[in-house]
Amino acid sequence: MGMRVLFVCGGNTCRSSMAAGIGSAFFPELEWSSAGLDPGLEVAQKGCLAVRELTGGDISKHIPRDLEDLDLKRFDIVVALDS
Repeated sequence: MGMRVLFVCGGNTCRSSMAAGIGSAFFPELEWSSAGLDPGLEVAQKGCLAVRELTGGDISKHIPRDLEDLDLKRFDIVVALDS
């Protein structure tokens, strides 16, 4: 198994889900995940479109996750995409 990378942003509806989708497209040998501090209800459609246009990938079925529900010890790298 490759390195595990977690992207974190506010709602896990756009920035972090897009980053994980783009990472998956360009570096499929790594494990990409995303979460939010206050997750929204669904992934942003503009984010889905951007990832599709850039990589051909589809993140439309992504369900925003709460950072508190994850065991951070299982990730090698955690990248914050929020202040």
